Parts: sequence; C-alpha cells; structure tokens
Amino acid sequence: TSPEYEENGETKTDVYKSHFPALYCNRVGTWTVDYIYKEETITKKFEVKDTIAPTLKMMSRPYDVWVSEDKQNLPAIDTTDASGLDFASMVKTVTLNGEKISVDMLDRYVANKTGELKYKLSIKDIYGNESTIETKWNVKDQSWKDTKLANGYLADFDSQSRI
Repeated sequence: TSPEYEENGETKTDVYKSHFPALYCNRVGTWTVDYIYKEETITKKFEVKDTIAPTLKMMSRPYDVWVSEDKQNLPAIDTTDASGLDFASMVKTVTLNGEKISVDMLDRYVANKTGELKYKLSIKDIYGNESTIETKWNVKDQSWKDTKLANGYLADFDSQSRI
C-alpha cells in the first residue's frame, strides 16, 4: 500500500497511498507504476502537476491613511503555499493617484499628498502558479478644514437654534 521509491540515494515510502485500483500521489513529477498480478505486469506512466495557486491573506489593514512625511507600514500579508514560494518573483506595487511611489526594505512608504493609494502584491510558487492581492485607501489630510464653515464648527448641517 505504500511502495518504496528512492530520492537522492535514500529509500522512502511516503509518496503513495493506494486503495486498489486507485493510486494517490502527492509529489510533483512523472511516475511509473507497475501493477503486478501473478505473472502479469501492466506498466502505467502518469504525471503529477501542481496547479494550486498560493494563498495570500491580508493580516493587518489600516482603516485610515494620512498625509504624512513619516513612513507608514504596508499591511502584513500571510503567504502560504504547499509547494514552496519563489520569493524572487514577488512584485509589490504602490501607487498614489496613479503614480508609483517607493517602498523601502521594511515595507514602509510615505504618502505625501491626498488621493487614492493602491497596494498590489503578486507572487508565484516554484511551479509558476500565481496569486495577487490588492487593496486601496483614500489618503486624508488631518489638518484640512472647510473654509466655508464658521469658526468652531465641524460640520455645515448645524445651526445656532439647535444648540
């Protein structure tokens, strides 16, 4: 039920699980299986491919993004993949009002004006399966005040008679 195979000179038995006549293999590659019954042998070849894309999950997503000269952190992304991620293929794109802005090695950026901030991350696994995650925020200016409002008012839907 668990045939032996050899990998790098080491004998292993953890690849196959057989429920005759079915055969399950969890390792990518081209395989040959010999079905033997008494003196009869039937040889079958099959190929196992990985077609499952990596899973990307946003771990921390800020509710607000503010205009600042200080560096702010991109959200943390949890990346998981059973076949192994090719981190050399990871592409992070951050744009502010459609213009690309730079991100440092610690995934920090500076939003220096109001507008729409977009963040996109794409990554492939070692078999070429790709996943992408995207999010966007409105960059706000905390010091903005409506010049049409009377001194001390925070909104234009109130009046003296209602106080």
